[in-house]
Amino acid sequence: MEALKKFLKGMNKFYGFMTGLGIIVVAAWLILTWAGVDVQRAVEDAVSMESETTRIVKEGHFEDFPEKSIGEAFGTFFSSPSWRSFQAESGEDVVEFKGTCMFMDKRVNAVIQFTVNCEQHC
Repeated sequence: MEALKKFLKGMNKFYGFMTGLGIIVVAAWLILTWAGVDVQRAVEDAVSMESETTRIVKEGHFEDFPEKSIGEAFGTFFSSPSWRSFQAESGEDVVEFKGTCMFMDKRVNAVIQFTVNCEQHC
């Protein structure tokens, strides 16, 4: 019975701490939003494992299709889209896209690589 009391007391402390932390986070969010900071984007960027080079490619567009980003277009056309970035042996920054699509009535795996000039874009 004593162990249960200790456990409940610990849970109450934890609950109080998390409630206080939640209030602080919400207050900070409101203040930053009021100050003009895009808090949601900042949080997404902070927790995202996506690299800056991948974001540059996904948010870019092809010259012939300026109304839709590459990320949107590929996400619509390809199934199971995945993105990764790496540095090639040549030193170039590469963003690789993989997805599946229909080609000549067959489902095929597509791999498309983009090189990013980080001196200009990063």
